[in-house]
Amino acid sequence: MKSKYLHIIIGVVIVLSGVLLLLHNFQVLYLNAQLFWGIAFIILGGIFIRFFRRRRLAKNLLLLAIFFFMLGVFIILESFIHMPENLILTFFCWVIGIIFFVIYIYNNQQWWAILPGGVFVILGSIVALNAFRLLEGNILWFVLLSGISLIFWFLFLIKDEMNKLDWTIYPAFLLTIFSFFILSLIWNNQIGDVLFPMSIISCGVYFILKYFKK
Repeated sequence: MKSKYLHIIIGVVIVLSGVLLLLHNFQVLYLNAQLFWGIAFIILGGIFIRFFRRRRLAKNLLLLAIFFFMLGVFIILESFIHMPENLILTFFCWVIGIIFFVIYIYNNQQWWAILPGGVFVILGSIVALNAFRLLEGNILWFVLLSGISLIFWFLFLIKDEMNKLDWTIYPAFLLTIFSFFILSLIWNNQIGDVLFPMSIISCGVYFILKYFKK
C-alpha cells in the first residue's frame, strides 16, 4: 500500500471518529466508549506502520503496530458482542503468538521466535476449546503436548546450514511419545494402544536409519 493511501485511510478514520463523537455528545447516537478506544488503537497501529515504512530497521514498531491494530479490532468487536473472559485471554495469547511469528517471518534466522509464538497460539486455542466445551479434562494435555511437539517438528524441517536445528528431533520425538502415552490413558481402546507403541517404534527406527546413513 502506498504511503499516500495510508494517510488517506488514517485521515478518514480520524474524521469518522470525530463525527461519531460529535453525534454522541449531542445524543444523536449513543455509542459505547469502548468503540472509541478501539478506533484509537487502530489509528495508533496505523501510525506505527507509517513510521515502520519510513525506518525499516525499527522492527519493534511493526510489532507494536500489529498489537495495537488487533487490540483495536478486538475492542470494537467486544463493544458490539459481549465476549467471555476466556475468549479475551485467547485473543491476547494469539496476538502475542502472531507477534513472535512476525519476528520469524521478517528474519528467518530468528527461529527461536517460533517456540514462544507456537506455545502462545496453542495455549490460546486450548482456552478457546475449553470455553466452548469442545474439549475438556485430560485431553487438553494431549493437545498441549502434541502441539508443542509439532513446533519442534517444524523447527527440525526448516533446519539448514545457518540454522543448526538437528537437536530439535529429540524433544520432538519425546513430546510425541509422551502425548500418545497420555492419549492411550484417556482413550482406553485399540487406537491409543496402537499409537503409543508405534511412536516408540518410529523413534527407534529413525535412530537406526540415522546410524546407517552415517
